Amino acid sequence: MKKTTFILSLSTLMLLGTLASCGKKPSEPTSSNAPTTSVTTPDTTPNPTTTAPTPTTTAPTPTTTAPTPDTSSTAPIMIDIPRSAEADLEEKTLSYYEVEDEVNVIKAKKNADAFDFSFQNKGEASWIGFQILYKNSELTNGQAYLLKWTVHSSVAGNITVNGKKVALVAGENKIELKYVCGTDTSSTTALLAQFGTAEDGFLGTAEITVMLPTYEETSLHEYTSETWEHVSLKTDGEILDGNYYWFENEPMVTIQGNPTERGNAIVKKNIDATANYNVSVKAQGTQDYPISMPTHIGMIPWYVNNDNFIIAYCDWRDNERPNGIREFQITGYINGTHVGFNDMWGDNATYAALAKPTSYESTYAFNVRTIGKNLNIDFLFNGEKLISKGFNIEGVTGTATYGLYAFGNDTVNFTDLTYEAVEVQENVHTWNIFKPGADAPTFTVNEDKSVTLTSMNSHLSNLILTDDTNASGDYTVISTIKGTANFPMTGDVYQGICPWYVDDNNYIVVYGQWCTWEDRFKNTDMREFQITGFVNGVDISWHDFWTDGSVFQKVAPSAEITFKIVKTGATFTPYFNDTPLGYWYAAGDYRYTLDLSSTGGDFTTQAKVGYYMNGSTATYSDIVVSK
Repeated sequence: MKKTTFILSLSTLMLLGTLASCGKKPSEPTSSNAPTTSVTTPDTTPNPTTTAPTPTTTAPTPTTTAPTPDTSSTAPIMIDIPRSAEADLEEKTLSYYEVEDEVNVIKAKKNADAFDFSFQNKGEASWIGFQILYKNSELTNGQAYLLKWTVHSSVAGNITVNGKKVALVAGENKIELKYVCGTDTSSTTALLAQFGTAEDGFLGTAEITVMLPTYEETSLHEYTSETWEHVSLKTDGEILDGNYYWFENEPMVTIQGNPTERGNAIVKKNIDATANYNVSVKAQGTQDYPISMPTHIGMIPWYVNNDNFIIAYCDWRDNERPNGIREFQITGYINGTHVGFNDMWGDNATYAALAKPTSYESTYAFNVRTIGKNLNIDFLFNGEKLISKGFNIEGVTGTATYGLYAFGNDTVNFTDLTYEAVEVQENVHTWNIFKPGADAPTFTVNEDKSVTLTSMNSHLSNLILTDDTNASGDYTVISTIKGTANFPMTGDVYQGICPWYVDDNNYIVVYGQWCTWEDRFKNTDMREFQITGFVNGVDISWHDFWTDGSVFQKVAPSAEITFKIVKTGATFTPYFNDTPLGYWYAAGDYRYTLDLSSTGGDFTTQAKVGYYMNGSTATYSDIVVSK
């Protein structure tokens, strides 16, 4: 516009000049005022030049007002966060990247300090189909960092953050993970979050809000501790990277980020635990109910090496009973063989009542007793005994220690670790006959302190008993029995132990029975295990555990069976070959213990313990009683 105005003004001047020249009179060539006047005349005409901009300044008026109707019809900006591949990231600028033919990004918008994303799976997106990235060249190559990052997700699922698998819940996630700069990521990529995992695939259509991550220098398990060492435990699956333990706050020990269930732990160094000891620790996580992430917290009460250890813990799950515990567990390996799982499920009222969220400071305690070739461990939680479990450790060599265990991304602090060696009273057993039967028994004490016993026609009598100072209050009785009878049976055989005898009116016997009543019992099958006896002279009746379908169905009397009875108050819990069997109390009611508290008997006094045999001959290992 200005250029046009200038040309117009020049043309006007030229025209005026021409007109003035044409009007000059020849008879007046000396008039000096004529040109002055003529020049002055056009000099006054520049007024349009100064006024000409008036439309120039007013002309933009519609230009500035024109967007007004356009703005009302334009959708708000939904993408203002940079899209960038990892190689092209801007320094300290949160960016995103999608595989365009797999994922549709609907929203990528900064909102104050937050970053909002919305994306859709086009159908077959790979696990790297959507990514959030951040570059920070100030991080040190080779340094371990604790990454803290807040992520709010509309869906639950597994993602990958700096090479580590992270479980997202629907809602807010406070992610904390350790990684090594330049190893788990490129040297300048401080954050590479792929919204999926190689194992689980793409997270799926989701809305995500994140904050900028923060970083703290930290250390992995290479941290030098004079008292602890990291061990990779034998497990039934792949042992994932276990470099997620730190000990900087000793004597408090913090464990976070172990990615493998029962696959990593820390154990005490330079410890030779005695054969008999008690060990306990207090532990506290961060989660309240409902549980937001899978978590194990517990101990390694006994550890010799990778092939010989016992692990015990409480298990919480976000997808199974999130307002309680999933289970208590004690398991492990002996001589490289898995000992099986001993599940104490959280839907059982007894264990449900003990459950607390991880944020509750709980005490895990274990009584460890080595009795000949038997390792017996009591597992207590907040002072309540959960289970007493025995393990055959014959052939195991090496010194024992103990340790701590946690699984998952919860941050768990362990405090007040205690260890106490326990002296177990050695008893010299003197055997005598109690409650004599119709036919007197015979027995011989062998050089190895075992007892060979023959007793006939003596059902619930002819008890061969001894005093033992440990047989009072709560205790455990163990003996191994090997009979001489075999299939086919020629008569009834009863082989067992007496874990509690006060007098002839107060005693309990636990035994296995074989008979000839049916062809299968005569030729191939054990009939049952039984718990029976008398309290205050009253028959407590029969408490049968039928062997049908059990591991004992085809067991003959000549097979070696270890009987273990755990007495807790008035409750008796039987184990056979370390298997916690129970009994049928009523149809559909399967129980693992016999509670005699309703009988009114006194179960606190000193008792005798010993052997029960009827119908054959068997050799009993020296009975062991432990508190």
